[in-house]
Amino acid sequence: MAKAYLGSGNSLEKLGKTQEAVKTYEEMLRNTRLADFAETLQAHQRLQALGGS
Repeated sequence: MAKAYLGSGNSLEKLGKTQEAVKTYEEMLRNTRLADFAETLQAHQRLQALGGS
């Protein structure tokens, strides 16, 4: 599931859909079951780079 979230966010970024990517990363970070995955750290880094919370 973590890979799917990250892949979705990356794809949205490539399509220029930054707001949707931010929402996807934020949703991923709210999912406590994904907290220990490396992809979650990557999502956090992407969110920061995009100016999200």
